[in-house]
Amino acid sequence: MKKQIFLLLILATTSLTASAQLPLHVGVKVGLNTTSLASATQNISPSTALGFVGGGFARIVLGGFLIQPELLFSQQNTKFDINSAVPQIGSNGIIVNGTYNVQATNLDIPIMVGWQFANMKILKARIMGGPVAMWNLSSSGLDGLVNPGPGQSAPSSKDYIRAAQWGVTAGAGIDLWNVTLDVRYQIGLSALYDLGKSGVSSFGAPNTGFFQTTIGFKII
Repeated sequence: MKKQIFLLLILATTSLTASAQLPLHVGVKVGLNTTSLASATQNISPSTALGFVGGGFARIVLGGFLIQPELLFSQQNTKFDINSAVPQIGSNGIIVNGTYNVQATNLDIPIMVGWQFANMKILKARIMGGPVAMWNLSSSGLDGLVNPGPGQSAPSSKDYIRAAQWGVTAGAGIDLWNVTLDVRYQIGLSALYDLGKSGVSSFGAPNTGFFQTTIGFKII
């Protein structure tokens, strides 16, 4: 019964939207994140890494003003090298020199607002930005950062990664018929992970930023 009522609500909402010709579009999108550490700390040499992003969006356009909430599964993968000539000894053990490929899969919910222009039948362009709520779903790549001494225990990757954080994002996009193309930059208002939990406070909490490029399709 609950499933039938839910389906009826969906059908009713779709019918009302079509009959009233509301400026509502719903679609899906996939793409790539190119992520790097936006702020490096002592003895850390960052480089860029790629990650997948995919999910759905809804867009309401009133006049030229638009609002676009999204639900995305987003990989904020980062890569950095630690190469310290002097051993870094912390409260949890000795820091291991090497290359670290950190993988963090998040659930991102951006709430974008902006302005749509070039409002032609086959071509539309827009600029937009807004806040992003991010929840970490899984993480890896930092388990070997610390070599613990006798009686010590090393933090796991999950211990370094923040469970939730806020960010901001801004960018531009175009629509060609029902195909959408977007490019934006997103940065966290707080660090994605805290390397200070290794026991070496000088490592601190480097922030991450990434360029996101997506292609999508408007279903409605």
